[in-house]
Amino acid sequence: QQQQQQQQQQQGEPRSVVDDVAVEFCARKVSASCGDARMALEVTRRAVDMAELQARRALRAGGLASGAAALPRVGIAQMAAVAKSVFGAALVQKLRALPFNAQLVVCALHLMLRHARDGSTTVGRLYAHYKALCRARRLAALSSCDFKTVCGNLADNGLLLLERKGAASAAAAAECVVTPGAQAREVETALRGVQMLSSMLAEDE
Repeated sequence: QQQQQQQQQQQGEPRSVVDDVAVEFCARKVSASCGDARMALEVTRRAVDMAELQARRALRAGGLASGAAALPRVGIAQMAAVAKSVFGAALVQKLRALPFNAQLVVCALHLMLRHARDGSTTVGRLYAHYKALCRARRLAALSSCDFKTVCGNLADNGLLLLERKGAASAAAAAECVVTPGAQAREVETALRGVQMLSSMLAEDE
C-alpha cells in the first residue's frame, strides 16, 4: 500500500492529507466559535504544520519510510491540539453556559473515557453510562430520543463529534461513534463549578 501511495505521488494523483473526520471536527469547532472560514483555514494550516513536524521527527527516529514524511496525515489528534490552543477559553465558557442536562451528557462522556484506552465510544454505550449515573444520583434521565437530540446539539456546537455508520435509522444512531470535542482539562475546568457534576468528577478520580 505504501508503494502504491508513492506511485500515486510520482504520477501526480492528488491525495488529501487531512482526514475527513478531522475536517468535520474543525468545521464544527469554527462554526461554534466564530463562523469565520478564514479561521478554519488557519487551524487546518497549523494542523498540517504539526503533522509535518511529527512526520519529520518520526523519520529521523527511523519510524517512517523515506517517502512518508512528504505526505503527513492530519487526524483528530493534530486538529484537536490546534483547536485547543485557539478556542480553549471560549470552549470552557460554552460548556459553562450549557443547560444542566447537556452538561451531564458531557460529564458522562468524560467519565466514561477518562480511564479508557480508546478515545471514543458509541451513542448507545454513552446513553447506558449516562442512565447509570442518573440512577446513582436519583436524577430523572432523558429518554433515548431526547438524549440523541442533546448529542446532536452538542455536536452542532463543536462539543463532541458524531460519526455516523450506515443508513439513518434508530439502530444506526445508537452505533454512531462519539468523540469528545473538548479536552479533559477543559471539561473539568468548566464543570467544577457545578456542584453535582464536580462531585461526580471528584469521586471518579
